[in-house]
Amino acid sequence: LGSDADFAEAARACRRHDVNLSAFISCLMLSEPTASRYGLDPSDRSRPTGQGWTYHAEMVPTFNPPSAAAPATDEGDNGNPDWQRDVLATLDDLMRSGITSFVWDVFRSRREEPNLLTLAAEIRTRARRRDPDSVFAGESTQNLEIESGILDYTWDWRGYRDYRPFLAAFPAPRLNINIDRSAALVRRGFADNLYLNVMPRRPGGINGSGRIADHPDLARALARCAALRRRFLPFFTEGTMVGDSLLTETPGDQHLTAYALPDRLLAIRMALRDGADDPLEGDIAPWLPSPTNRYDVTAMDESGSILSRRVTDRVWREPAGPGETELRLYEFRPA
Repeated sequence: LGSDADFAEAARACRRHDVNLSAFISCLMLSEPTASRYGLDPSDRSRPTGQGWTYHAEMVPTFNPPSAAAPATDEGDNGNPDWQRDVLATLDDLMRSGITSFVWDVFRSRREEPNLLTLAAEIRTRARRRDPDSVFAGESTQNLEIESGILDYTWDWRGYRDYRPFLAAFPAPRLNINIDRSAALVRRGFADNLYLNVMPRRPGGINGSGRIADHPDLARALARCAALRRRFLPFFTEGTMVGDSLLTETPGDQHLTAYALPDRLLAIRMALRDGADDPLEGDIAPWLPSPTNRYDVTAMDESGSILSRRVTDRVWREPAGPGETELRLYEFRPA
């Protein structure tokens, strides 16, 4: 994989291409000789020890990562001062090489001090001295509400679920979903402001073994959603997530997520199955006041092209949609 110097140059090359390289780090599982350094005895059978894992069931021979030599592994105490000091020193080395963003494998915090949150806060402080735009993400497994003050986004093993209530209540983290090749999930995840972890695989292959370009529908949906996000970024970063609360009728097989800014509102609509073309009805006024109780509505397709402009009163009625899973967007402004 190259020397430390090669790694640092690769990170600089990524930055020159406006790609932020985040180091995925795993510090949880300890085996000898590291375990005893922090007061653990992996050979002590009175303690539950990790059984390790394999990268992929079809590897010949199957084997564990070197850090997980089952069964002689144990989960370290992330409040151990010696462990925290050594982790911080290691990440300081990475920061000096130009890596200032990190994704923490199994970010499992606890309430007792000192804890992982204390360490993460110090890592963030040091990283932002070098790069104000650095990010800190993690696989949050049990204390997301507490960890929301530290994590910018998550990297969890999860598919799509409706996380809009959480995202409406918490400014961070931005929750992720994992996508193999589904263009529909790209669209729905984009609409809900989720972090899209796209990892196509070859048939029978491991995560990430395929190329996005090999799935034209996936690639097209990603490109379109990326362009829409750039175009409407303030709604996602500064707006209030309204979700489908502006609707006064159950949307049936329609998914609608709206975002409100003080002077405009954006609603993103998607049919959940081909042929689902239920009409929509909503009340705009609670989310976007208008002195005239009238609104200019601009309807757009997934490519951002304008389909229509019209004026509506506070009760917005949208006729049946196209009956396909591509997106429709509606931007509202007081008339």
